[in-house]
Parts: sequence; structure tokens; C-alpha cells
Amino acid sequence: METKIIAAEIATAAGTTTVITTSKNPSNIFQIIEYSTQAEDAQSTVARPPHTVFLPSQTPVRDLKAWTAHTLHPSGTVIIDHGAHQVLSRRDSGGRLLPIGVVDVQGGFASGQAVRIAIRRPKPGTAVDTNTVLYTRQEDSLTRTSNSPSTPGTPALTATISMTTSIASLEPLSRSGSMSDISAASSGLETITEGGEIDSRPKPSSEGDDDKWEIIEVGRGLANYNWVEIRKVKGLKSSYITQLLGYADSEYVVENITIRIPPSIITH
Repeated sequence: METKIIAAEIATAAGTTTVITTSKNPSNIFQIIEYSTQAEDAQSTVARPPHTVFLPSQTPVRDLKAWTAHTLHPSGTVIIDHGAHQVLSRRDSGGRLLPIGVVDVQGGFASGQAVRIAIRRPKPGTAVDTNTVLYTRQEDSLTRTSNSPSTPGTPALTATISMTTSIASLEPLSRSGSMSDISAASSGLETITEGGEIDSRPKPSSEGDDDKWEIIEVGRGLANYNWVEIRKVKGLKSSYITQLLGYADSEYVVENITIRIPPSIITH
């Protein structure tokens, strides 16, 4: 039954009415069509045949978004804040994520691969450590505070190169460095100081708090940068991408995002 529900979700998202009924008598579909055609007629005497109808979406997703959401296998996870979740849930957002809305990155992936879009919330009955470093965004700079609710990071992950259905061939995980550079980047990422300079000092680890957070997948998208690069620019304005990465293919870190779980049905 689960696969039938998934199929109905894909079809209705594309704007197609979907029916689930018994396969013992395929000719029942004609009775279902007749019933549906006359359902609005108060004088209709057609008996309702056993079936379940899934109504089509009033705003069908584009082919590329449908392909990303339902066909590609995601290679990693980009965790966003609740504000970004709210924005991406609106159709007029264009399904594009700026780095300022990124909280963390999990798993290794290359530019062009499909990724999960997720939010996180504290698990019930757990307390978040308030001594870890939180990077708070201001108008033109990034400042550091130590007495705020923490934003724990993800444990250092080693990139693994594997062929998936997301792309035909993987780009190098780093465009300007070796595999040793990538490993070093996961433990000492650069950030922007108040004066606008790059700060390369290692950041305190918050791995001990990882089990206190619940990760909830809310959608899928296509990454414009690899996992190391997105982690470097997370929480920053797009104007810092060139300064930190040495290039900027796009001001968005993830595009073609389809949000499947809106904020309204998630309790925080």
C-alpha cells in the first residue's frame, strides 16, 4: 500500500487525478469514471464503486522539480533554519536556497547532486548546550556570541566518491584543493569576522550535542556547490561566496527545491 501512496503523491504533484481501486476486476475503472462524471448531479443513481480518489495539485511542479523530488537518489543533507523553511514553502520563492538560510550540512556530495532539505529541532526532554559557539547574522558582518542557544555542527565527515543516479559523473569534491584539503576544511572552516576578514581558526566542536537534535526531511533539491563549500558559506550572505571559495557559480547553494512537508504541520 505504501508504494501506491507514493505513486499517488507523484501523480497528483504533476496535476493528475489518481485512483486506487482493486485490481481483481479491471473493468471497474469504467464504473468509477461514470460515477465521477455524474457525482455532481443530484439526480444521479449510479452507485459508488469501491475506490479512493487523490485530487490533483492546483499548482503542479515543473518537470525538473518532479525529477529531483521523486527520481534522483539524494547523496547528503542540507539543514536549513525555520525561516528558510517558511520561505521555500511559498511558491513564489522559486525553490532556491541562499547560504544565509543554511544551518549545517550532513553527508558528502558534489555539485550537481540531489540533496535532502531538512530542518532540525531538539528532541523531547533534551536540553541544548548553551556554551557552544553560535554565529549570529547582522546586516554587514558575522559576530560571535557564547551565551546563546547553541547551533551544534555535524561530525567531520570524509568525502566518499560513488556513482549515483543523481549525475552522470561527479565533479571533484574540491575545485582548488586535494583530498587532504577537504579533510582539513571539515575541522577548521573559514568564517567572516566583524571586520570582513576571513577567520581560519578551528571552531569548537559540538559533536556531543548531535544526538539531542531530531533531523526532519522536508524536501529535496539540487546542490550548486559541494558539501565542503556549502559548509564554508553556511549562515553567510551570498556576497561572501567569492571571498571564501574563490569563485561563485551562483548566489544560491541549492536550487530546484521542492518542499514536501510545509512548516504548518511540524511542531517545534
